[in-house]
Amino acid sequence: MKIIDLTAEIYNEMPVYPGDPEVRIEEVYSIDNDGYSVSRIQINDHVGTHVETQSHLIKGRKMEDEPLEKLIGRAAVVDIGMGRVEVDDLKKFDNLLEGCDILIMRSGYSRKTQGIDTEDKEKPALSLDAVKWIISKGVRVFGIDAFDFDSSPTYEGHKMLFKEGVLIVEGLVNLDALSSSKFKLYIIPAKIKGVGGCPCRVFAIEE
Repeated sequence: MKIIDLTAEIYNEMPVYPGDPEVRIEEVYSIDNDGYSVSRIQINDHVGTHVETQSHLIKGRKMEDEPLEKLIGRAAVVDIGMGRVEVDDLKKFDNLLEGCDILIMRSGYSRKTQGIDTEDKEKPALSLDAVKWIISKGVRVFGIDAFDFDSSPTYEGHKMLFKEGVLIVEGLVNLDALSSSKFKLYIIPAKIKGVGGCPCRVFAIEE
């Protein structure tokens, strides 16, 4: 059994989506001064590798409404390019997704940059027809190795997935370490009430 961590590290002052609260990690009590260590951690619910639920962009389910069973399952990874992605780029993967609950797209974008530039033309951008293809595959979770995937400035791709009950995982890393196109995937968010998204630990298990 091989465990592959697909999670980005969360660290002080790391890049966040423009306008989102920044990450602050500060040791409040130290072993040297106080005999124990405690840190204050400030993050937003869409930092790093994170899962998004309906209530991020539409009225609907929050993080606490989604069962862990939905976030653990058989996954398939497909290779796409950076930049615009059309439905014709995805049709060759039709048969690969049989028996899979989770679809992961590997664009290579996380290797290109650790920053977040919303104007970057190399960011993977799925057309709405490509998003419809994802929905047609019947998956319950869609993930990608980038901070965003939407070609629509109003995030219509996200909304289409949310309306169909599909969860979204963004900010995946280390997808090149996967040696198989299919594997068991675990997406484990913190158990936080009242949020539309949450940082999560994501790892694959290859037999």
